[in-house]
Amino acid sequence: MTILRNALLCLLLSSCVARQPLQISESSNLAEIKGLDKCKFNFQCKKIHTGFNPCGAHTGYLLYSTLIGGENIANLKLAVAKDWADEEAEYWARNGDLYECQPAFTLWPNPVCSNNVCVIK
Repeated sequence: MTILRNALLCLLLSSCVARQPLQISESSNLAEIKGLDKCKFNFQCKKIHTGFNPCGAHTGYLLYSTLIGGENIANLKLAVAKDWADEEAEYWARNGDLYECQPAFTLWPNPVCSNNVCVIK
């Protein structure tokens, strides 16, 4: 009886429900990756800068949680680097050597965990 009770309790608490694990590869499309920002505590929330800027800076950021695992984090960083390189190649192919550098240095605050999601406040 206790095994049945424990199994039901486990299902009710949703910890036994099978979920599709998040798998990120270095060729993942950043716009299509979902579920990176689930968290329980502030220290789990991180940001990675994205986007190419001809002045050498970034143009945005992507929030993620350390809960996605070390392998996914490493692959996410590779995917961001690949995306940055693709944007850079496309920019230079489109504009040649002509560009107007308007550096806009923005300090993005560190993300926090709010309602179990990493956010910038």
